[in-house]
Amino acid sequence: MGGEVRAINTEAVQLAKEARDNFAKDETWIAGSMSSMAPFNSPQEVAAGEKVAQNYQELAE
Repeated sequence: MGGEVRAINTEAVQLAKEARDNFAKDETWIAGSMSSMAPFNSPQEVAAGEKVAQNYQELAE
């Protein structure tokens, strides 16, 4: 998925907001999660230190 992660996450948030706006009767919050699991097929590619922090920051934005 590489370069598509931002687009996928942005679309997911937009869909969640639309669902909330169309169906929620009371104040409704939207929650998400970020995996901390390393890829199983290539443990050598696991980022470390500052790169991990940058990856999480990008996901959070």
